[in-house]
Amino acid sequence: MEHAYGNWSYQNPLQTISHAHRTISTYGHLIRWWVSHHRLKIPRRISFTSENNPFGYDWVWGVCDNSWSMFFGNSMFWVSEGPSIGAFYLTADGKHYWEFCDVCFKYNKVRYVKEFDVYYPSDFELIGRLEDKTVRLRFWATADTYEYIDPYKKGRFYKAFILSELPGRMQGTFTDKDRTIPLQGECKIVPLRQAPLLGHNAVSFEFLTPPQGVGLTVEFESHALRKQLVTIVQLAPRPKISCRLKRIDLSKIPKESAVRSES
Repeated sequence: MEHAYGNWSYQNPLQTISHAHRTISTYGHLIRWWVSHHRLKIPRRISFTSENNPFGYDWVWGVCDNSWSMFFGNSMFWVSEGPSIGAFYLTADGKHYWEFCDVCFKYNKVRYVKEFDVYYPSDFELIGRLEDKTVRLRFWATADTYEYIDPYKKGRFYKAFILSELPGRMQGTFTDKDRTIPLQGECKIVPLRQAPLLGHNAVSFEFLTPPQGVGLTVEFESHALRKQLVTIVQLAPRPKISCRLKRIDLSKIPKESAVRSES
């Protein structure tokens, strides 16, 4: 459950082209499974970043104080807040487990690799739903990061392979129709990033939906352009249009920073 499905490599996805039909078939089944667990709806907020490309992932393992254990694996497809393109596994006895496909996640804090201009999470949370069951968990680092960085000498699209390991803590709840169980324990967060040649670029969409109102906030950030643009278009309850542009000073980006929360 912890590794890529199929005969496939993150570093060289085309090296096993002779087995491509098996990989395509496997991922076709996974896509149908994912779609069957999700319904179309307008999210409160969804965000994308260039470093959260399909050649990276977010993993986290955890063992709770009550001996429950879990694993979360997320192939992001550029998403940095919103639905997970992966799965969350939770077991109470090590023999039987629940497989949550309907999972949403968001970053609370991120760490910055200045040399290659990429971020990865050091504090994030998720909500998973399966039938009558809901799991809510937050994971955060409690120690310095170990970063393994392998620069590409002739990368056409990416500058480096960056694998980080962050030991930490987790806390949350498991709820079903009969009970709510507190969960807390130790975890290990393992993000992998392929650093894009153009560095960090991001866009987020925040939707205002009835009955609160009708509107859209778009935030665009580009380290390559050194610019951040925020545009708000609101139709109700009060019409509003605004646009704000500011310059980004890359030299002032801290090693760790909080992620902008919903307004």
